[in-house]
Amino acid sequence: MCGKSGRAPLLDNGFPVRVIVCIWGLLICGHAMATNCGAEKHNLKTYNNLELGIEFCFPSGLIVQTEGHDIYVLDSRAAPRRNGTHGENPSELLMNGKRMHEPYDYLLQIKVRQGNFFTANHREGIFDCKYDLCRSNIGRFKPTTAEPVNGRGWKGYKVEIICSREDAKTGFHAAGGVCFWALGSDSQRYFVLDTSGDEANVRLGRSVIKSLRLAKDSPKD
Repeated sequence: MCGKSGRAPLLDNGFPVRVIVCIWGLLICGHAMATNCGAEKHNLKTYNNLELGIEFCFPSGLIVQTEGHDIYVLDSRAAPRRNGTHGENPSELLMNGKRMHEPYDYLLQIKVRQGNFFTANHREGIFDCKYDLCRSNIGRFKPTTAEPVNGRGWKGYKVEIICSREDAKTGFHAAGGVCFWALGSDSQRYFVLDTSGDEANVRLGRSVIKSLRLAKDSPKD
């Protein structure tokens, strides 16, 4: 309609109908590029980081804290994370199926870096992929078959594994938790999403991954 020439009917205010339709179409296209959390479900907020080029929905009762290329979803009732307290320990990841962190340090983490899926997986070591099959490569228990997952501008794999869990009352449990892991890439940039061992956080991970979108511009490491 926008490309056709000729005389267009006018509205009462003198504006051509064709111009109105074209403008409205552009608005719809622009709006579709953004994550509309309100349209998907009530009580959700949008996290949008233009520098990292990532956007997703999260429950309004939680808060998001960003440290460089790392994004943390936290309980709003918990104390803020102390910068620098989080560290990755390869043996912790292999043995316990999750990153090394203080108890209740975060509910969900997303790290964003440059690289395609295969570069990312070689660096992160989350999955053991052969041909079209990927299995979990972390945790002390039997590898779990991962599921392909496609998102808004990216694709990758997700998996739920048995992992360790720390309880304030009963202490450390090597097999007391369930962790959700996902690795996705748009061929230029990747993200790794993981949860901290509670079943409720696994549900949070599933929800966030459905709305997660990567923009075209890549951040610098």
